[in-house]
Amino acid sequence: MEEDQQVIRFFVPGIPIAQPGSWSPKPGVVVTQSPASKGWKAAIASVVTTLGKPMLKGPVFVFARFFFPCTKKMTSTKRQRAARHYYTKQPDGDKLERPFFDALSKVLVEDDAYIVDHRTQKLYVPPGKFVGVAVVIEPASEELGLCLNDYEEEKLREDA
Repeated sequence: MEEDQQVIRFFVPGIPIAQPGSWSPKPGVVVTQSPASKGWKAAIASVVTTLGKPMLKGPVFVFARFFFPCTKKMTSTKRQRAARHYYTKQPDGDKLERPFFDALSKVLVEDDAYIVDHRTQKLYVPPGKFVGVAVVIEPASEELGLCLNDYEEEKLREDA
């Protein structure tokens, strides 16, 4: 496999932190990021830096699987059943992606605008396992990877 076609895999331990949208705590002041998300970005950048991988300069595909702990309110039976089930609570997936993609930018990916395709999952972690995010990044094809079926193509042409 050529160096530029290399698949990169890593895990960042810690409870995933979302980056909320901007808000205004008082008139004239706009806050765009929480202190917690800054720490999470730093943890991601630290792990990525230790990989020693060259900067990816073209379009990339990112698959991120965020693992969250079972809650203390769950009984042990519910915790066992929750393991590897989807985490359907806050934070939203897109809010988890923001600090994650920002942290990859300038460290592993030239710019987060180069993340042209991505998939995010939120899951409960089995009891006794690590929380965090497991990541796979690979170069995307320069050609459009999405194949539209005939109906979708025809519909797009009609709408144009």
